[in-house]
Amino acid sequence: MALLCKYWVDPKAESREEALHYAQEALSLDDTDPWCQMVMRFVLTHRGQRDLAGPYFDRAVNLNPSDVQIAYLR
Repeated sequence: MALLCKYWVDPKAESREEALHYAQEALSLDDTDPWCQMVMRFVLTHRGQRDLAGPYFDRAVNLNPSDVQIAYLR
């Protein structure tokens, strides 16, 4: 998530690629963590890949429907 925030303030291509790399790595470590799913959703959304981001958001909600922060981002 920190790298995604870095990309928001420093929208260089290398920051974007770094955020994607680490989001993928987080998912490879635990794809059942809803925040790993949300970070991938944010990364893909900010890369303009909204069609690919949607399933990550849906999975995050399904993994933890009572998380108020995820629900807020609906």
